[in-house]
Amino acid sequence: MIKSTIRCYATLTVLFSLGISFTFPTYVMFLLSRGLNLFEANLVNAVYFGTLVLFEIPTGTIADLFGRKISFVSSCFLMSLGALLYARAHSFWSCALAEGITAIGSTFASGAFQAWVVDRLKHFDYKGSFDVIFAKARQLAIFFGMIGGLAGAFTADYQITTPWLMCSATMFLCGLTALFWMQEEYFTKKKFQWRNTGQAMKDIVTTSFSHGKSNRAVKFVIATTVLQLFVVMAPNMQWQPLFSQFLSSKASLGFIKAGISVFLLIGAAMTSTVLRWSKNERGAIHLAQVIAGLAIVLTVLPQAFLPAIAAFLIHEIPRGWFDPINNAYLNNNIPSKERATIISLVAMMEHIGGLAGLILFGFLGEYFSIPTAWIVAGGILIVLTICLRNINGRPK
Repeated sequence: MIKSTIRCYATLTVLFSLGISFTFPTYVMFLLSRGLNLFEANLVNAVYFGTLVLFEIPTGTIADLFGRKISFVSSCFLMSLGALLYARAHSFWSCALAEGITAIGSTFASGAFQAWVVDRLKHFDYKGSFDVIFAKARQLAIFFGMIGGLAGAFTADYQITTPWLMCSATMFLCGLTALFWMQEEYFTKKKFQWRNTGQAMKDIVTTSFSHGKSNRAVKFVIATTVLQLFVVMAPNMQWQPLFSQFLSSKASLGFIKAGISVFLLIGAAMTSTVLRWSKNERGAIHLAQVIAGLAIVLTVLPQAFLPAIAAFLIHEIPRGWFDPINNAYLNNNIPSKERATIISLVAMMEHIGGLAGLILFGFLGEYFSIPTAWIVAGGILIVLTICLRNINGRPK
């Protein structure tokens, strides 16, 4: 059952990552093709993060009350619908609607999927390392994300809406697969009663916020993830217009997206090595932030394509090991009962950081310049990481 659980987790990770990756290389260019400017494109993505903030805790609570399986399946079907609506979008508001539905779908998966694999493996007395599982899942997600990104970019040269249709079909397939494969023998579903549900949600949320205040690991993870997502909104949303000035086709953006995947994969593969260098998870997380910040700044200093793309790809390496180490550190330090909701709490705080980053760096990129936005972003990441390390002290 342990092997079956890991295979299920890996398969669904592949389908989920493949589905959303079709649209990544041309996401911003698609929004610009609909008549939006760079700031408006950021505002559409801000709708995503704003929706995540509103729905993260409620959907995480639903997963804890009614099961992680139903939550993940709902996620896949909602994201499939959102992608289909995107394929028919022709204005800021129609894009914002599609983005909002996609965001609601994303919240159903953010805490539930990870919580499902951890609790089911623990149910079958798994004694291995979750670092290894999360790192391998990250590698699979990156590898198939690279394949999906290339496929999406090549089809976008012929019809820019095709990647969204491919995304919709794959997410629907992922939902069907999860519906028939995922099992929750350990989970006892609560009898649904409206008068009890509100209080149950309140109790779980209150307990999760209590852990967020008192648990040093939870506070640390919230601080580092909020900081990183705030900063990386600059490169995430602006690399396509930044590099498209040097390129002749949308398919070329697919190769850059493939390069991003390769360097993220390298970073994920370095997880164990970085942990040995840093001697602990907290040190590895700090190292990731500083290296990423430096590389973001160095990307926009040269005026030539090759040194700029080299620095940009290097910044993806520490981002590759950040997630598996961060996820393992969090899961090793929180109780099972509220796991999904605590993970959703962390994600909610992270998305607040992303929302702020989209507004600030979208404004700087549109009304000043993209290099200005990136230099400010990288500088903030370096300085605040150093401050955070000094505040928390050197981990034991």
